[in-house]
Amino acid sequence: MDSNPGTAELEKRIQRLLEAPKAQPMTRSELARALEVASKDRANLRQAIRNLEERGAIEEYKKSRYGLPRPASAKGETWVGVVEFPSPGKVRNGWIEANDESRRTLRARIGKESVFFGERNSSTALPGDTVRFSVFQGPPPAWQRHVKKFREEPRARWEAKVEEIVRRKRQQYVGTLHLERGYGRIVPDEPAFHRDCDTDTAALPPGAEDRCKVVFELTAWTSPLRNPKVKVVRVLGPMGAPGVDILSIIHRYDLPLDFPEAVLLEASTAPIEVSAEEAEGREDWREAFVITIDPFDARDFDDAICVRRLDYGGWELGVFIADVAHYVRAGGAVDKEARKRGNSVYLVDRVIPMLPFHLSNGICSLNPHVDRLTHAVIMEFDAQGHRTKSRFAKAVIRSQRRFSYEEAFALLDQPVQNGTGGDALFSQALHEAWNLAGRLRHLRMEHGSLDLDFPEVKVILNEAGEPIDVRLVVYDISHQLIEEFMLAANEAVAEFIKNRQAGAIYRVHEDPDPEKLFDFRELATAYGHPVGDVTIKNELQKLLRAIRGKPEEHVLKLSLLKSLKRAVYSEEPFGHYGLAKQNYCHFTSPIRRYADLVVHRVLEKLATSPETARPLPKKPELAETAEHLSTTERTAASAEQESKLLKQYEYLMRLMREKKDVSFEAVVTEILPRGAFVELQSLQLRGLLKSADLPLGYELEPRMQRIIGPRGKIVARAGMIIPVRVLRVDLERKHLDFTLVTGHRRRAEDEGSRH
Repeated sequence: MDSNPGTAELEKRIQRLLEAPKAQPMTRSELARALEVASKDRANLRQAIRNLEERGAIEEYKKSRYGLPRPASAKGETWVGVVEFPSPGKVRNGWIEANDESRRTLRARIGKESVFFGERNSSTALPGDTVRFSVFQGPPPAWQRHVKKFREEPRARWEAKVEEIVRRKRQQYVGTLHLERGYGRIVPDEPAFHRDCDTDTAALPPGAEDRCKVVFELTAWTSPLRNPKVKVVRVLGPMGAPGVDILSIIHRYDLPLDFPEAVLLEASTAPIEVSAEEAEGREDWREAFVITIDPFDARDFDDAICVRRLDYGGWELGVFIADVAHYVRAGGAVDKEARKRGNSVYLVDRVIPMLPFHLSNGICSLNPHVDRLTHAVIMEFDAQGHRTKSRFAKAVIRSQRRFSYEEAFALLDQPVQNGTGGDALFSQALHEAWNLAGRLRHLRMEHGSLDLDFPEVKVILNEAGEPIDVRLVVYDISHQLIEEFMLAANEAVAEFIKNRQAGAIYRVHEDPDPEKLFDFRELATAYGHPVGDVTIKNELQKLLRAIRGKPEEHVLKLSLLKSLKRAVYSEEPFGHYGLAKQNYCHFTSPIRRYADLVVHRVLEKLATSPETARPLPKKPELAETAEHLSTTERTAASAEQESKLLKQYEYLMRLMREKKDVSFEAVVTEILPRGAFVELQSLQLRGLLKSADLPLGYELEPRMQRIIGPRGKIVARAGMIIPVRVLRVDLERKHLDFTLVTGHRRRAEDEGSRH
């Protein structure tokens, strides 16, 4: 603290103190003690409080206590929108996205369509709920302190207050039932509840026992300070019983378990092989060097590639996508069910497919050594990797080989093989493909695309569904090769449809909200990285290059990803911020995404057989479909992530049960008074190293963001890697506690970079 703080300095300190997440109104004396203001400087403190009051930055409450201004609705106006919680269950801060009816008037009123709300103004809202909300001007956000144009005159931030729950997104939820002396309590799986639920034990269905998983309905929740009242409607089984864990996730996200009979019957009429009549009239690529590259455990293959070097030094790239539209009749039973599901869902132990097995793993899948019907995008690129031509065709192919990413990388990681047979031809083909893909990737990054690729955690299960291993799948050049070719095909299709002014479903990614970006900037700065104006793409790219290979890379990239808006489907081609593309759609995965199937039908109408294709869909129909598919995609992503997380926790519990003394390397992400948050590098799991669990002689210093060992030695700082061991696993609340493995040596490069 300054020995003689001035009025301006005290104003800043008071605001920071009262803007803290759990700050409470304070008297002048309490403010003086909290800020360590000496008696001789109390006059400055009183003047600072008066100045803040006059500016409307703080407000006097009852009993002479001061706090942030209480919500004052903008002229009594209210709007309707959907609630989003970036980190539900920790702090109930979030965002409300105005709906179509409110978007225009809200933008006219405050200049934006998405409004932040704090925990105290969240009411009983849950993720995805439709709410009625008011807006008010709160204190300026902290990030404005780092932007030159705001430093002298910070601007107040518009905030939202939930006034009413208009409609719950879901009617049913999943949780764990606890029975204690005739009292029923449910711990919800949905962390945004932030409170346990009360239930009437007299109304429990048969089979309800202590610590069993149940489906429940919300019957009453009048205040965020009171427990919700709920009713159990279904018992899933004892917690920990085989299959109950994934069944809980399926019910939580209301995922379909079976196809209706009418859908299966219609799908069964599709042939099991391509007939000569079906192949007739299509471009014949069956003798070309067409291959597929997919995950090792993939069962449906909807894309294949063929790369040829041209005489002038450029390339011809053929991207062949399963012609699902040939087998799925628009408006039929299969089509309606596919639209309803929106996409396939890849849970850790099963796939819930968009299409019945007969189609997804049969006639539509581009299996090797059999004829398959495809919708092809044929592109030419010059020697620098710029696309010069593109055309679209119906084609028949016969894949020469199915590669896993691991097999493809093994060939790419070695020098190209000479020869005319066996692996030599495949080696040559893959290296030629990477020559083109590498140039495409370089150009994409030059144009402003963000490198946000993450390693993937793969959980290996035994036949009983128990996790026996967890592997980190690195996003290597074999993955990048396929990604670049699919991006090129998607862009070419979107550009063609847009130029023809036809309606379609596009993949769009809007520019990020500066407030969210500057929250990320503060985190990057805390890790010691100098960051400029993060609203400028070049600054973000510079930071991503700077953190590549650093221990904190995953933490910072994940934080940046959360700061960006979510990519969605739209009937309008608004462009894609993250990929730096003006025209983009999804075309390359029609087996697992309904949006791609819609685009296939539009492309067929425009480019291949306009006389037989279905009429183009209208804008209102496309808008409704796009919104529905954005919702099903978010649901699938959440369910997939939760199923993986669940099995990772079970894997750690298995190690503890078997008393395997396993330590993990973990990145220290943040140090708070109650403990240090760390993230396991190999499992990408976050947990807490509690101060109470530190070995004797070790302590936390949150203000300095470091851990101190015996004799004051610095053991770790934020951003460093330390060895930890799992201490506790709370499967019910999805929480991990770690303990520090002592006697380790810090990485020299980390130690040097942090001093």
